[in-house]
Amino acid sequence: MDSVTQAALGAAVGGAIGGRQLGWRAFVWGAGLGTLPDMDVFIHYPDAVDQVTKHRGFSHSIFVLTALSPVLGLLIAKLHRWRFWGATLMAWLCLVTHPLLDCFTSYGTQLFWPLASPPIAWSTIFIIDPLYTLPLLIGIGVSLWLLRRRQDSSALRPTYGGLLVSQLYLALSVVLMLGAKSEATAELRRQGIEANTFLSPTPFNILSWRIVANHHDNTMIGYYSWLNPKTPVFVSYPNGHQLADAAQLDNLKRLDWFTQGFYQLQEANGQLKFVDLRLGVEPYLPFRYILAEHTTAGWQAIPAVLLPANPAGLELLPELLQLIKGQAVAHSTQYAIDIPATPAASNAP
Repeated sequence: MDSVTQAALGAAVGGAIGGRQLGWRAFVWGAGLGTLPDMDVFIHYPDAVDQVTKHRGFSHSIFVLTALSPVLGLLIAKLHRWRFWGATLMAWLCLVTHPLLDCFTSYGTQLFWPLASPPIAWSTIFIIDPLYTLPLLIGIGVSLWLLRRRQDSSALRPTYGGLLVSQLYLALSVVLMLGAKSEATAELRRQGIEANTFLSPTPFNILSWRIVANHHDNTMIGYYSWLNPKTPVFVSYPNGHQLADAAQLDNLKRLDWFTQGFYQLQEANGQLKFVDLRLGVEPYLPFRYILAEHTTAGWQAIPAVLLPANPAGLELLPELLQLIKGQAVAHSTQYAIDIPATPAASNAP
């Protein structure tokens, strides 16, 4: 999730575990440790696909973070004259809650790196969700204010409360996702379709859900809102997977692994374009790449290029509000899911 949320979660965990011993310093340590796994963003990879697929890799591995925890615990214990095991427990919890929270987003977290298992994306919360973050920030703020007035354990109660509320919200997101998934699966089966599905919340909320279903050569996309719970209506797009063999293009093979097959391939101006279908709402899909050029011998791999995303500022707000209300929106052209819809295209089957 975003850096503010991860720092807030780390600070709340640090304060809850070490607040009695370290006071405000526990919150500072927690915020720093909670942000530490994302320092891998400063590693520059020459290839755009590596830049995306290796983020949330080794730095988010529970094996790496567990091995790092005693080192940081020893440092904290020496600096603050605290027992080693207590400091190590605080360091470990602040570190591992970061990738665990990331697993609840749609991006994909390699929690068990270096094992080759696909990235984990439970996809129940958007990467920025104020209703998850605010309870943490309020609890931390009140606790720090109370610690200035008195040094006792009661000052930490607001932090405990903020953690409880935020985690209950996260649990609610799981329940709402599973409910939306059940509705989507029932509708697809009613149409005689057995498909792999990927659900994700639309930005900044857990009421509206985007459903992506792979079925043979097509990808079906629909929406479901708990404010207006109606049977999802799916729009079918050709996924274009037959355009290229992933085994023959290394970057396509890695992206296929990273997205677990939820992508569309397009041929545009003699180039092979890859569109990650898990993130965003069409036509605002941020992860799109040019992977190869067409030659007489077939596709020739080129250094991957991340295409600039379609602008998604205030113009996206009306669409998000429609989706939360459970109202239909104009969809993109039938063949290019990431091209902004036009009045003619919005009536496509």
